[in-house]
Amino acid sequence: MRGIINDLVHHFADDAYDGAADAREALGPGAQWIPADAADIRTRTSTRKDPDAVVQFASGSALDPELCTPGPRMSGAAWAFDDSPDVYAVTDAYVCGEWTAVATDDGWFAWTPNSAAERQAAGAAG
Repeated sequence: MRGIINDLVHHFADDAYDGAADAREALGPGAQWIPADAADIRTRTSTRKDPDAVVQFASGSALDPELCTPGPRMSGAAWAFDDSPDVYAVTDAYVCGEWTAVATDDGWFAWTPNSAAERQAAGAAG
């Protein structure tokens, strides 16, 4: 019932994935930055045509510097999980194309879309 209410009222769907490959496939080609060791992966995606999504996962890995560039956080997540960090209290982030990621206690929390200004400030493409 909760999923139906979230879809109809809040316009999002929650999913969970066992591995990075499955999450990357579900989130699309822009999510290739998710580290291979990602576990306990949770996503919240828009049920409308907009691209809003968040992902949170456990990982002991740093983000791939070929795919993610450090920069100032200038955007915010459309949604969060109960244990997600307060992104508005964070000043530094990683820009991974159209995703922005911030560290959690045990991994990463990220959202899309971010802003063109954020990508430009980080020197990231997208």
